Amino acid sequence: MKRFVSIVRLYQSGNVDAAKRAFDSFNGAAKRLDVQRLWVSPNLLDFETFWKRLISIHPSKLQESDTALKSAEIETVDFGVFGMGEAFAFIMKLKKLSVHEFELAGMSHSKIYRVRKNLAEFDVEDLFAGMLAARLDVRDIDVYLTASSAAMGRPRFGMRHLSLSELQEAIAKYEALAEETGLDLYTEMSLEFRGVVIKNTVKNWLTSPELQQLSDDVKTHLEHFDEWHESQHRLASWAFLDETTDVGVGQRMEILLSFTRNAQVFKYPYDPILINFDPVLMQAILRQDVAKAQEVYQRLFAEYQARPDLQIYFNYRWHKLLNEQLLKVVQDGFVVPMTIEGVLRDVETVTGERRFIVPYLAILDAIREVYPAY
Repeated sequence: MKRFVSIVRLYQSGNVDAAKRAFDSFNGAAKRLDVQRLWVSPNLLDFETFWKRLISIHPSKLQESDTALKSAEIETVDFGVFGMGEAFAFIMKLKKLSVHEFELAGMSHSKIYRVRKNLAEFDVEDLFAGMLAARLDVRDIDVYLTASSAAMGRPRFGMRHLSLSELQEAIAKYEALAEETGLDLYTEMSLEFRGVVIKNTVKNWLTSPELQQLSDDVKTHLEHFDEWHESQHRLASWAFLDETTDVGVGQRMEILLSFTRNAQVFKYPYDPILINFDPVLMQAILRQDVAKAQEVYQRLFAEYQARPDLQIYFNYRWHKLLNEQLLKVVQDGFVVPMTIEGVLRDVETVTGERRFIVPYLAILDAIREVYPAY
């Protein structure tokens, strides 16, 4: 949607030809990925219908309607110079929220006090409680995390805003805190960040010794839990990348499912098999392990069939398309680079974000080194 809005803005600014070219490219990719529809209550429209309605209006008319918004005096704050406590206090003031409302949402009075004094940071449960019951919007947190490089909690809740150097600094920071406090939270954050850094910096990362070491470390960490919560599930896929046999992969899937009975811990559309076994499939393909790749894919495909509720989510849908193409590689014994790259380029086109596909382009390069290209 952000990408589509940027194209609408391009048209609104009067750059009609460029906007039309951008939309044609965007809409074509959206159709190939089957994400060409958007929900505009009370009707289900597709992007093309919306676009035709838009271009029936001259850009100058759209600019006139936007004048009031551009000229409005909106109270702003530079979050870059505030800590989380001051930012939280500002949001409370702006939205006329009382401490009592946050207490009703499930936060303790002492926690609110400590956050406002920059003596503590929110955890996930605090954030969701606040959003639900105290009208705390996701954007309030996201704007703060984006704007302030020194924001307390920025690594934990705004990881996508961090550079690789910031991630590496965060790893060292949380490893030190884990050593100092003994808290699992800090260990889990350092392990998760290590995975992101490896994924984006190590050549052939899926078969690298760095990944093997991370997989061993994650597995060791998870073994002492009787029950997994969200932070443990976020690490699970790394632990499964050390399994070498197709039988072992099946056993790992059953172990994973045994830890998902407390489904209330998940605050987003979640499927443990689909989330955790995509990289296992890719690793099996790179190792030319046909039996393991087929075992993983069959389970992934069965999960897709069993979870029609997830088909509306773009993240699951484009990974399904990618996995179909990847399985063909190991079955056929050769790779058709343009087919796989086409899926990835379409993802880049509809999101406007290249960073989503960079690790997968690297995997495609690694596949080219293992399989002959057709």
